[in-house]
Amino acid sequence: MSDAGWIMSSNPILIYAILFGAAVIIIWVAQLINKRKSEHRRIAAKTGPVIDRFEDPSKALKPDDVILTKDDSKRKVLLWWERSGCAEGVCGVCNCAVEKQGGYIIPLTMVVKSSSYLDLAVKPIMEFGVVRDTAEAQITEQILAEKTPWLVCDGCVGMFFEG
Repeated sequence: MSDAGWIMSSNPILIYAILFGAAVIIIWVAQLINKRKSEHRRIAAKTGPVIDRFEDPSKALKPDDVILTKDDSKRKVLLWWERSGCAEGVCGVCNCAVEKQGGYIIPLTMVVKSSSYLDLAVKPIMEFGVVRDTAEAQITEQILAEKTPWLVCDGCVGMFFEG
């Protein structure tokens, strides 16, 4: 019989002691982590409000925000750029690079209401014999499932705003 087998078979108290010690260490580490989180919260509360950084354009829009003009959209994208920490983005329409401070934020509801965008988006699907209404329904469903407004470049923004 090996030494380890002899210890485990002849001394169950030792096994319980080892398990108890491991449990104590796990509890101690969890308490240490919670203590550090509490200290961090206290320090954050003393230093004042923190501006959230967000890399996702959806955080720059609140559910009750209304974007009616290019100026509204530009203000929102500038807020996003300010808080995102990102150096560049990608246009949701043409996939070109959008440099910092550039582009516009377009809510998904505006994307699916844009006949200019839908005309562009349905062409590849219709080449496979899909009827236009079905293609539009598929695209609309996909876009609305994203939950994230689009960053759109200066060249593509005309699809969403007149003039």
